[in-house]
Amino acid sequence: MGLLRSLRKGSADALFIAESSTGMIVYANDVACQLVGYSREELIGKNQASLHPPEELEFIIAKFKEFTTTEGYKEVNAHVLHQNGNRVPVKISSSNNFEEDGKMYAAAFFKDITSEQSLEKIAYIQSHIVRAPIVNILGLLEVFDIQNFEGTEEQKTILLTIQHLTLDLDNIVKDIVKKTYQEQ
Repeated sequence: MGLLRSLRKGSADALFIAESSTGMIVYANDVACQLVGYSREELIGKNQASLHPPEELEFIIAKFKEFTTTEGYKEVNAHVLHQNGNRVPVKISSSNNFEEDGKMYAAAFFKDITSEQSLEKIAYIQSHIVRAPIVNILGLLEVFDIQNFEGTEEQKTILLTIQHLTLDLDNIVKDIVKKTYQEQ
């Protein structure tokens, strides 16, 4: 029981423990309470499915059944509903069920992945939306065929400078995207 107590208290992620046969929550750590905005007393006795948005219930019920009837580590991405109505994206992970006082229980860790999804959105914007005009500028500069450009020397210098600055900007955006994905 000491190991379980240590896991309950020391986890940086939300920990919910539910009775395997009913799905009723029997324990939630402080992080779990913060994640969903309910006190421990409000959570104890709730069905684990009530933590999720209605449109995910069928999926969640099937996953809970899978989590409680199969051995080994499992994880799934889903959402929980905060008491204020906000949807919070989470990664739910669980391992084997455990028995205590003749009953089977499932322990699941819920990791708030809001910041990870924000990084993915930023990376997408940087790699697709920001880079699109950069690529278009570089394409237009290729049309000019700067090396064989017949304008004035000053015009050629301006086009070469635009090309150089655009390539620098493209490299900066690529580097930011690369670092964003490394942060995840």
